[in-house]
Amino acid sequence: MRRMTEPRRKRGAERTSNRGPAAIPQLPLRRVTNPYPPMAMLSADQIEAIHQASMHILENFGIEVMSPRALSLFETARAKVDHASMTVRIDRGMIDEALKTTRSSYTLTPRNPAHTVRLGGNTINFTLVAGPPNVHDMERGRRAGNLRDYRDLTRLAQHFNCIHMLGNQVCAPVELPANSRHLDTYFANLTLADKSFHVSAIGRGRALDGIEMMAISRGLTLDQMCDNPGVTTIISVNSPRRFDEMMAEGLMTMAEFGQSVAVTPFTLMGAMSPVTLAGAPDFMSTLEVKAPYMTGAPGRTSCVKTTPNSASAFCCASAPASVTGRWVRCRPAAISSASRTRWSAMPPPSTSRCSPIGRTTRPGRRPAG
Repeated sequence: MRRMTEPRRKRGAERTSNRGPAAIPQLPLRRVTNPYPPMAMLSADQIEAIHQASMHILENFGIEVMSPRALSLFETARAKVDHASMTVRIDRGMIDEALKTTRSSYTLTPRNPAHTVRLGGNTINFTLVAGPPNVHDMERGRRAGNLRDYRDLTRLAQHFNCIHMLGNQVCAPVELPANSRHLDTYFANLTLADKSFHVSAIGRGRALDGIEMMAISRGLTLDQMCDNPGVTTIISVNSPRRFDEMMAEGLMTMAEFGQSVAVTPFTLMGAMSPVTLAGAPDFMSTLEVKAPYMTGAPGRTSCVKTTPNSASAFCCASAPASVTGRWVRCRPAAISSASRTRWSAMPPPSTSRCSPIGRTTRPGRRPAG
């Protein structure tokens, strides 16, 4: 009996091997929502106190904006501008009026409308990381970022339904010229995937290139893109209280053409923000995300003098960190869209999604590997 059944098992194994590797099982593409309300880490009175403190700083101390064009826009909007120090002081009434022009939700539409991304409310979107200088896998080990790996990672992002859009340079193709590599990555995003992506907003040129290439892929004009955005970007605020010229130009360009902007203040707790976990992200978010409204980032209001209530609304993220001499590697996290600034603190160290990968030998030096 054993001899009779053995050939059958072999034939079954041969048929299975001829089918090739099985596809990775995954759920179908769908919108992901969070059924739970945001955690109330602060009381309403505490939130109001932080808000009033940030307004006091904006009115009396101001924000340094290192862009002559942005200073002119602020001046046109009747903000107090000191051109010598490049400092802008903004009345709270102006900010309140600008905030009224924003939308509670909007969508990003790529060249494939089936992959439209909804931002706002309780929707959660997952995206790739942005800017890692190195790549690592089990076959070829650790190596510098390059265009080949960039393309492979873009193909993977296109395949998996759990990835809703692409980050800004999921790995840096360092072999390409720094002043033009964004064109190669945008081209890969548009030809190897059909999802929305982050553009680089380091200056006007890189941002405008991404907007124009997305418009071409969708068969739209730039004017049509203003009413139907397809790309987003991240503006990293230079702390304390400073927007450099490149960030300001990138922000204004995205706003000018109605695209999505996320302003993310990088904070070091105790250095340029309160030392507490609750206070650091709240204070810096309140302070540093109000000024961009006056340059036209969300809603293209006040200074830009274009259509209010545009789709270029805005979400805010914070990255408070403490200077401990340790480097951490963070796992990819969800981008939770919010119709308004949500006040929440980072999880305690025991539950954080970041894990230490080494200790520096001296302050300021990154560990090898």
